[in-house]
Amino acid sequence: MRRSGGDLSEFPFERIQRTKGMYEPRLTTEGFIEGAMAMMNAMLKYLPQREWTVLVSERPGESFVVSDHPVVLEWSDPRGKRFAPGHAHIDTELTIPLSARVALVGCYTRFVLDSRYVPAYVSGVNSRTIDRARVFVVACEDRFILQSNGEIITSARFIAELEADAQRSRQR
Repeated sequence: MRRSGGDLSEFPFERIQRTKGMYEPRLTTEGFIEGAMAMMNAMLKYLPQREWTVLVSERPGESFVVSDHPVVLEWSDPRGKRFAPGHAHIDTELTIPLSARVALVGCYTRFVLDSRYVPAYVSGVNSRTIDRARVFVVACEDRFILQSNGEIITSARFIAELEADAQRSRQR
C-alpha cells in the first residue's frame, strides 16, 4: 500500500488496460454549455475585484497582437509557482488585448503604469497572448515585440527562432 492514497494492488495496470474502448464518454452541446456557464459564473465574481489598467501604445512596431485565445490569466511573478493560477489568486494578472493599440491588465494589487516601460508591458502582453494561442496570432503590423528569456525581441527574431527550432526538430 502506498503511503498516501489507496491500495494500488486492487487496480493492476493490466486490469485497467482491458477496459480500453469499453467506455465512450459523451458530451452534448448542452452539457458543454452548462459546464462553461458554471465555470464562467464562478470566475465572474472576481473580475470587479481587480484593479484595471488601460495600456496604450501608439509607437510603430509596438502594437498588441491578438489570437484565438487572447484573454490570459498568469502569475504576476511565476518564479517558484508549481501550479496554474486561478482567478481568486491574489498574485495574478489578467491581460486582454482589445485592439492593436489598447490592452487591459487586471490585478489585485495596484499596477503602477510608467510610460518608460510601455515596450516591456506590450511585449509582456504579446508574449502571453502568443504563448496561449492554439490556432492563430494576428498583428496589425508586420513587426511587433515580445519577450524571450526576459529580453524584448522583435517578431523577425521570434520567427527566425521558431524556424531554427523547427529545423532542429526535423533533424532529430
